[in-house]
Amino acid sequence: QHEVEYDGRPPNLEIKIIASRLLGQRQLGSAFIALPNVVTETIQRQELKVRQVPGLFPIFDTKMESTVLVVWQVISHHGSAQPDLSRVAEMSGDALVKKVFMMTANLFRVKLVRGSNLTQKISLRFSVDRVDSEGNKVAQLISCSAPTREIKQKGDSNKTDLSEAVWPDKTAMGWTLPNWEIQESEVGLMSYELHIRASITTEVEGIEKTRPLGEYKETLANLMDQIQEKSRQLHFLAELSREDGARTALVEMCLDLYDEGQPPHEAALGMARPGESSEQLRFNLPVRAGKMRRIEGQRNEHFFASVLTFGLSASLPYVKIFSAGTSGHSERMKNPEYINEWEDSIPVTTSRTNRKARVEIWNDNTLSSSGTTKDELIGQATIYESFVGHTYWRHLYGGAHDANFPYEADRMGRGTMPASTYRGSIA
Repeated sequence: QHEVEYDGRPPNLEIKIIASRLLGQRQLGSAFIALPNVVTETIQRQELKVRQVPGLFPIFDTKMESTVLVVWQVISHHGSAQPDLSRVAEMSGDALVKKVFMMTANLFRVKLVRGSNLTQKISLRFSVDRVDSEGNKVAQLISCSAPTREIKQKGDSNKTDLSEAVWPDKTAMGWTLPNWEIQESEVGLMSYELHIRASITTEVEGIEKTRPLGEYKETLANLMDQIQEKSRQLHFLAELSREDGARTALVEMCLDLYDEGQPPHEAALGMARPGESSEQLRFNLPVRAGKMRRIEGQRNEHFFASVLTFGLSASLPYVKIFSAGTSGHSERMKNPEYINEWEDSIPVTTSRTNRKARVEIWNDNTLSSSGTTKDELIGQATIYESFVGHTYWRHLYGGAHDANFPYEADRMGRGTMPASTYRGSIA
């Protein structure tokens, strides 16, 4: 954030493109944005043409036909919650266009972390809330409640992880929530949350007492990211927790978000088809903890990542990690082998609304025999839910090593062209 004071008309924002040369830095070109004199309600995304700046000997200048993508927003006062501009920049060009999104969901079961010998019933309420930049609820768009279910005990009551409530039906698809419609842009989905609240009723000597069990919050944009990455519905465990952060239960559900003009996504892998036993097809599902709990004075969470790679074709590889508007990188790995583990850890920052991290593997070509000095992007992977203590495996795909067409190979590594080659794996 940068605070600007002005009298009369607001200033223009100039973006300078600087390059390093033998005699020092030189400006290659500039791009300009005419800032408005009012707060912008939405994030602005513009692709600007770069105006070339002549060098000392203009006759030798190469004509520059470049553009720069800029994402920006004018906010009300210095210190306001900063929108996740880097995330918007990574989206497609129509991410700011409003459309109708369809949301469907199925509830299967709830597993308690700690069971009880007492008779208990559980109630779940689902809602989609619109929130402001600070994460405070502005309005509730839609809501519904699942049928109350009794919590069953399986086996010895000391095995507290076996206490669960199940929502079965004849097609093994659990309880189906009503179909919801949300008219918003893909960027606007960052301001909407799926909110699950659970309460538990215990009967003691004929008297029922109800208490909150926990809640789960997740932005629709995060859920949409995960669905789009696999082009399948999202089958997961939503982690319910109390205000103190203690985990109380896991809610198994399946969710889909798709454009009204497009068909629904394919069913998640391992999902039961009508007539099949859902119990036999379940496997280890991803656990989603949702948004980081609000802690007074804390907006971000900081931790460190260790990196291990397999099968890279690189002479001097290194790692970059981008998260929540920050970035970090490792040292160059000298004399790499088939399996490489970096000794230094890389700092990672996540926010309450964004736990996504992008990992890039590069090869330093400074001493390459190919004659090029531009570092090569081997591949990149996105982790949508970054948490301490978890190991994430990803495969890297891109262009061929020492490709004849390096520009196309770079685009393959960035995911803007279909990849041709498996480049290695990362943990």
